Amino acid sequence: MNRCPRDIEITDLMADLRRLAVQKGYVEDKEAVFGRAFAETVAENGRLFEPELLTRYYLRSWDVASLLGMVPLGIKMLLKGKIPFVPERIKDPQALDKVGVVSRAEDASMEKGKRDFVSSVVGIMVTVLGFVNALGAAVTGKREGASWH
Repeated sequence: MNRCPRDIEITDLMADLRRLAVQKGYVEDKEAVFGRAFAETVAENGRLFEPELLTRYYLRSWDVASLLGMVPLGIKMLLKGKIPFVPERIKDPQALDKVGVVSRAEDASMEKGKRDFVSSVVGIMVTVLGFVNALGAAVTGKREGASWH
């Protein structure tokens, strides 16, 4: 095991530098990006909708390659009915805000242009998923397409 000759805890120093870089805005904290995507998805639907969560996360992380890499698996899951085409929503998602489960304040931290771009791409992805779901329903003979059942 290599040790610093001056007894400096290198791992602690690296963690502190990472936190400082995130605070100063030099780098984006991937956990924070995921947390924001999760909170926004739950805030809008009242429940977690995994395709929307992953789309938001990968687009905000600028990791489009990983997002596209998930498409074949997503299509298979849609065709087998493992994930729904549209999110299940609760009657009043804003009620989650009232009890403090989800805070929309995190959404304000993203610039409006980026927020609009991500929302547009999420809409496009949901449309594509709908087309794939309808195609899968036509091929398999299912009338209602993918569902949780």
